[in-house]
Amino acid sequence: MLVAEPISAEKALEWGLINYAVPDDEVLDKAIELAQKISLGAPLSIKYSKRTAYETMSESCLYPSHGWDVVEKYEKITRGSEDAHEGSSAFAEKRKPIWKGR
Repeated sequence: MLVAEPISAEKALEWGLINYAVPDDEVLDKAIELAQKISLGAPLSIKYSKRTAYETMSESCLYPSHGWDVVEKYEKITRGSEDAHEGSSAFAEKRKPIWKGR
């Protein structure tokens, strides 16, 4: 990475830069599998995780504190949400959560 040389998918996986390396003919199936897993999560958490990634992707490399500010901003929103309380309750009651996106 630091010397701008290409690396193989296998090497990227080994280094922890990616989570999966699949053959070309399995990419769509893997993407659908991941989308299904993501869809089970709390909508607000997913929404703000995506926003955090988007907002910090370019600037946080130059200004790391900006990334932490973004994380803190969205964490405050999600931590006080109905879904956060539902997640804790569902865990304590050993049941699947019912997300409302609020």
